[in-house]
Amino acid sequence: MANNAHHPRSTAKPRRRRVAALFALVAAVGLSMPLASCSSKDESPPAETNTPEARPTEATPTETTEAPPSDAPDAPPGATPIGGITIGQNGEPGGPVPNDAVQVDVVTDYICPWCKHIEDLLGEQLRTMSAAGEIIWVVHPLGYLDTFSEDEYSTRAANAAVTVAAFAPAKFLDFDALLWENQPAEGGPGLSDAKLAELAKQAGVPADVVAKLPEQPFAEWVIQSTATVTTAEGFKGTPWVLLSYQGGKMYPFANWTTDPLEQAVAKVKAGQAP
Repeated sequence: MANNAHHPRSTAKPRRRRVAALFALVAAVGLSMPLASCSSKDESPPAETNTPEARPTEATPTETTEAPPSDAPDAPPGATPIGGITIGQNGEPGGPVPNDAVQVDVVTDYICPWCKHIEDLLGEQLRTMSAAGEIIWVVHPLGYLDTFSEDEYSTRAANAAVTVAAFAPAKFLDFDALLWENQPAEGGPGLSDAKLAELAKQAGVPADVVAKLPEQPFAEWVIQSTATVTTAEGFKGTPWVLLSYQGGKMYPFANWTTDPLEQAVAKVKAGQAP
């Protein structure tokens, strides 16, 4: 049975000072939990006929209605308490969402090849179902796999995506698609800041917003959101797909390579595991 969770290597690069500061903040406000153990795996995406390893349904994060701490970093539009960005029916972060729909949280990292496989397999369907009001789509761009590039690409790409989500929301999905289309190989340099800016321009992001990308205005939010998700009970690696209905239990959708998304959504809406 294939293991579709992608994990960072045990060797870590030196982090920026704000990383250490933010993890201290996360620990202080009680957001962190013991990190699930990681193991190595074949890093190539599976064939669509493979069945990924199932994760336990009883160990998953839950949404909370508690307000973020007063010293929490600024969040992008549509931000959720567990570090996601809600995509509205209009295709924009923070846009209107249906009242009676299953929420689909998709936790990814822009350098993770398994995550690109989700985009290739489910991306268009997620966009279509979200626009039709059939689901509430929440994306989680993590800065998790920085040790898989020479230049902390995961964090830089996540920051670029969140910045576009905040300042040019109508262009977010186009920019997100370009990041997946241009995914760099693991183990080498990620896309340069100049290349990220080029892709943003290609997506139609205004020049004044493109100029903000190297500044990483949402760096702290990305760090805290990444820590919140990756230290949650049940997290084993990226990608991670979770389904929930009206704030209820969040079920892992482990068999996303084989089982129809519509079927899984229907089961969760009926109170069943997907």
